Amino acid sequence: MKKKQSKSSHIKDNQLTSLTEAEYEKLLNEFDKAVKKKIKYYTLKGALRKYVREKESLNSSLYGSRNKLNFMLLGMKGNMTQELLGMCFQISQPKVSEWFGYLLPVLETSLEELGMCPNFGMSYKHKEEETSYLLGDVTEREIPRKTCYEAQKEDFSGKTHKHTEKNFGICNPESYIVFLSYSFSGSTHDKAIYDELEIDVGPVPFLLDLGFLGVDESISTMVPFKKPKGKKLGLVKKQINQAMAKLRVKIEHAFAGLKRLRMLKEKIRIPSYDKRQIIVKIAAALHNFRVQNRKAFFIHSQ
Repeated sequence: MKKKQSKSSHIKDNQLTSLTEAEYEKLLNEFDKAVKKKIKYYTLKGALRKYVREKESLNSSLYGSRNKLNFMLLGMKGNMTQELLGMCFQISQPKVSEWFGYLLPVLETSLEELGMCPNFGMSYKHKEEETSYLLGDVTEREIPRKTCYEAQKEDFSGKTHKHTEKNFGICNPESYIVFLSYSFSGSTHDKAIYDELEIDVGPVPFLLDLGFLGVDESISTMVPFKKPKGKKLGLVKKQINQAMAKLRVKIEHAFAGLKRLRMLKEKIRIPSYDKRQIIVKIAAALHNFRVQNRKAFFIHSQ
């Protein structure tokens, strides 16, 4: 007797891109438009062309939009060294560096055109009225150690004992990331990050964890009860904490989806702060892209 397959078993990722075939083709369609537009006006060095180029040269070291998208997704998903990535696409290490910097904003633009990028910055005002609640937390990732000793101290996280960057994120009950802050140094406390931001979720319940204890708790902001020193937490308060924890697991799922790119899960080897900002935004957008497309799949399957 055959086992009944679950609906989720019909969704199979390409392990090198983290996308299904349908998702990949949808992204490729937008990426193709964006990359052709950039090649038309800009050289690989980033300089404005003297003459508009209508078609990509056949002698290009990384010819074709599909090849370029594979290059970007494989590089970020696998956190590959430039030498290894170059060997996969038969290009030199300097060319890998040039192409990655050239295509990074193109991939970002493609995901923005698909409407998958979260609000990114230092402020967020929630506008969706249908959301039952929102979840907020900080995600942390390892970065290269700086040469300056003072800068090293700023980036050093006492929690992980590594040099890191942090981003505050907000997601909805479907683990769709609606907001991601700019990156903060690893030594910055979660509460201090929240205080730097301008967050307005309106009347929507907003669930945070104990790392944000002491925030200005309005009608909507909710933080778990802290166990009193030397005492036990009451039964009702404990049950409330457990109920909140069951809801808050959704944001952990969102951050896990973001770190499906090993470039964020492992130590990132890119020293540029600006490029790291784009990468974390792309990771969030790819996660949202998967959530949005698979949500549509499950609704259609029911």
